Amino acid sequence: MRPGTALSKPLLLIITILICAGFLNYSAQAIWHNELNETFPGDPPDWPWPNWLLSPYPPPSPPYTWGITDYIFGPGSNDQSLWCVGLLSSLDPEFDPYPANTNSWAFWGPIDLTEASTARSSFYYFCLSEPSQDYFAWGVAHNGSFYEAGRTSGYMSDWTYTSYGLDSLEGGTVSVIGEENVWIYFNFVSDYDGQVDLGAFIDNVGFSWDDGFYDFEALSPFLASPDSMQIGGTVADDTIRFGLNWKASGAGVTPLIDIECWLDGNLFYSERRTVNIGLSQMVWLETYTDTWVVTPSEHTVEWMLDAAFEVLESNENNNDTSMTFSANVPPWIEVTRPVDGDSATTEFLIEWEDEDPDDNATITLFYDYDDSGFDGDAIWGAFVIEEDDTTDSFLWDLAQMVDSTYWIYAYITDGVSEMYDYSEGPLVVDRTPPPNAIPGIDLLHPILGDTAVIDFLITWTDEDPDDNAEISLYWDSQNSGFDGELIVSGILEDDTTNSYLWDVTQIPEDSVWVYGEIADDDTSIFAYSDGPLIIIDTPPEITITHPATGDSAESEFTIFWEDDDPDDNAVISLFWDEDDTGFDGTQIVGAEAIEEDDTADSLLWDVSSLPDGAVWVYASIADEDTAVWIYSPGPLIIESTQGIISGFDPLTTPVEFTLKSVYPNPFNSSTQILIGLPHPDLVSVRVYDSMGRLSDELMAGWLPAGYHQVTWSPRDLPSGIYLIELTAPEGSQRAKVVFLK
Repeated sequence: MRPGTALSKPLLLIITILICAGFLNYSAQAIWHNELNETFPGDPPDWPWPNWLLSPYPPPSPPYTWGITDYIFGPGSNDQSLWCVGLLSSLDPEFDPYPANTNSWAFWGPIDLTEASTARSSFYYFCLSEPSQDYFAWGVAHNGSFYEAGRTSGYMSDWTYTSYGLDSLEGGTVSVIGEENVWIYFNFVSDYDGQVDLGAFIDNVGFSWDDGFYDFEALSPFLASPDSMQIGGTVADDTIRFGLNWKASGAGVTPLIDIECWLDGNLFYSERRTVNIGLSQMVWLETYTDTWVVTPSEHTVEWMLDAAFEVLESNENNNDTSMTFSANVPPWIEVTRPVDGDSATTEFLIEWEDEDPDDNATITLFYDYDDSGFDGDAIWGAFVIEEDDTTDSFLWDLAQMVDSTYWIYAYITDGVSEMYDYSEGPLVVDRTPPPNAIPGIDLLHPILGDTAVIDFLITWTDEDPDDNAEISLYWDSQNSGFDGELIVSGILEDDTTNSYLWDVTQIPEDSVWVYGEIADDDTSIFAYSDGPLIIIDTPPEITITHPATGDSAESEFTIFWEDDDPDDNAVISLFWDEDDTGFDGTQIVGAEAIEEDDTADSLLWDVSSLPDGAVWVYASIADEDTAVWIYSPGPLIIESTQGIISGFDPLTTPVEFTLKSVYPNPFNSSTQILIGLPHPDLVSVRVYDSMGRLSDELMAGWLPAGYHQVTWSPRDLPSGIYLIELTAPEGSQRAKVVFLK
């Protein structure tokens, strides 16, 4: 079939079906509309993709047509291309040639070009075929006719790129611009003989069309220096210009348009111009305003292209852009220390004053041997100090500095502006030791009348001009001889506390004297306190808080107590007794030698093996000197059967709403209330006294179906008759109970 002739009936039928299915829908959103960029990246079994049509017509052609292969592929592709006989998948180009009498077609479309002013298709192809007799052709199909754009035959050595316009088909005699139902096609044909090869491959298929409009697109606004060089930031009082990167698309010379620049809501600059796009389809441009002196504030710059909307564009929504920036106020710094006369040996506090309205500056400190040039060395650890650090000081460690005279200077920068400042005077580092001076010490406490139980604060005054002395403290049974026992040593004389908290718990009860020794490299000085310290031994204490009157238990009970021992060296043991006299009871298992400083002050006691009845608990607390014994304030009532309610199975569900029992009744510490619910319900259990006043609310809330046991243990109520009331939506039930203290 020759170009320009009618399609065969089967092929016409397939195209007609696709036409009825609907055209590709393209909206005008730019000058050139790129509708297709096909590199055949998908899974071969899913081929053909949407909008592709394949045909091995007319019969009796072999049943092969264009299909996906990874045997060869075009430049920049994704490792796949389209082969003229790749479908059905029984042929492999690595081993198989195309069959004789092949006539395979691939179509993409349909395309609506009614709004197009021009359109182009492009692709890469590679062909190995019998010269002249077998060929690969491409072009456009429209309303049942083929218009060939090119063909090739024979043997190629590499991929070839080609493109064609849809306004110059058939040698420039045919155009489909302005038409709908347009298809691009690819066709491979072989004759009847057996001279065959690999055939044709295509890749990187593209299609785009031009809507014929102009388009002006505002890209990026920026700040520029007066010579139009782009800058990153601004400083107050700088002179700058505003710039805009933009582009114009289309062809030829555009009509006149207005370009406007607005600063903080006011028109700052405008110009009226045309753009010569020529044949390049798109040009990039820059526009600059007049100069402006920066003021300290936040500013907004807005640009508008074709501000009066005089030119009809393919996209009217990309003509404006804006930017917001803040003018930088330069930071400043003044080094206030050192000043003339400052000196140091080991460390020195450098001080300064600074300000940065933006709070984004950093400070670095340097030392120099003079006060000019700013060519010194950075001080270790004084790098990029935050300007908003409110200390405005840095403690300089001079350990690595030789004796000399140093000027300090500071460098402050916020990334846009910077400033240097030298100190008002130098710092003199001089470690020449002065002549040795004799140290001295005077004990202030203890004095006559001072006492201690656990610890005592020894205080003193000392002096050593060399600041190299150390202090040791001792205690002695007398105030002569300086032959006592060491309390502590190695206290630095320049420690400004001049005190030491002495733990006296290990010192025997007696009157003791304290003396101090201060010593430097050459001299040791001793001094006794003005009076003795009386050390008093305070015995430990313990009080049992539970069990108390009214306490009871079935299988276990928690014993509580309160204790105190200033020395923190006492131990506690617990016993149970049948009465509260004699301290002749039985040791409670696990309650031997409990540390007094154990913060729990409680013990869980297993009473399951004890007989029912009343038992008393007593405790002993003992330190090295004293033992104290004390009984509990009341007995513990052991009732192994308390709370056992007979006559019901807790796993069964009651058949009716019931307050089943209150046991024991009467009671003296706690009683168990058994209630039954046939279904989940909102219930409350309250206690009223004999006058009808609410005494206690034991529960209020949702409970599941079943039996539930509620415990009432009145603590602060008087003995008497009380009414238990169970309430639910079904109604209420009551029971009397007698409480005996």
